[in-house]
Amino acid sequence: MTIFINDIDSTLGEHRFPYNKVEDFDQKRRHYGLPDAPHLMGWHSLHRTSGNVLDLAERVIEKIVGRSSAAQSTDHLVLCSSRFSVDFMQGNDRLDEMMTRCAISNVPVTGLTLSGCNSLFNGLHLASAMIESSRADRVLLVTADASAGESKRFDSNCMFSDAASAAILSNKGPSSLTLLDVVCGFGRSTNDSSFFRGNLPEIGKKLKDMLAKHGLQVSDLTKVVTPNFYLPVVNMLMNSLALPAHLHFSGQATLSAHCFSSDYLMALAEIAQTETHLDEYYLLLGYADLHQGIGLVRKPAKRK
Repeated sequence: MTIFINDIDSTLGEHRFPYNKVEDFDQKRRHYGLPDAPHLMGWHSLHRTSGNVLDLAERVIEKIVGRSSAAQSTDHLVLCSSRFSVDFMQGNDRLDEMMTRCAISNVPVTGLTLSGCNSLFNGLHLASAMIESSRADRVLLVTADASAGESKRFDSNCMFSDAASAAILSNKGPSSLTLLDVVCGFGRSTNDSSFFRGNLPEIGKKLKDMLAKHGLQVSDLTKVVTPNFYLPVVNMLMNSLALPAHLHFSGQATLSAHCFSSDYLMALAEIAQTETHLDEYYLLLGYADLHQGIGLVRKPAKRK
């Protein structure tokens, strides 16, 4: 079954500030052995929210449901986040209030967490399974995240921007993007000397099998969308999976600091706006420590 991706949108934290204003920036940069070089890792600017994860989710949901093309009834809401900053009961109340304000209070909701910045891949996996099994026709998939605190906004591999993104997955077109496949993995590297703790050989095998399943090779890929990590780390990740560096997606979406799972939907929104006369294939490559995810998206050629 073809899974169509429509109405992609995103929102960033309302406060924009330069990378060198991150708390203890210079001290941490020197500790991690990183250069003061914005072009290497989306360090140009970051975004911080004064609210919480559900506030960001609400803002992007309002964008989606406010469009005429998205006005049809949504069967299910899948809300993904690496963390929720409220306790269970308070979280339920806030979720109920948010859904009421967004006029989707009658829509069933499933929350996904635990997989860090790879939560989108779990969301894609669940949404596509629901559609393929006829449990839903239109799934509103939302990913929303915010830094746990200003002291946590910068680590050895990336800087974090608060953001939320969303898209509608459905079994009905037309659409400029279709989800061909998605695979999630979890496992620890058996190589103690590896820079990456995750089991990259296993995800590499899944990547090879996925491409073969669809009659494709690495050379057929148009671009590979990765997290907005420190660029040398991205290159190491791609090299470990035998993906050429020139395939790395470097559009406008990569100029923002790492937006958790929103990185991928922000890139797809940009890709969806371009025209192509040949079918294009985009690989979504997710790495979050022991969690790994890959997705394959097709952008059909524009028909005359």
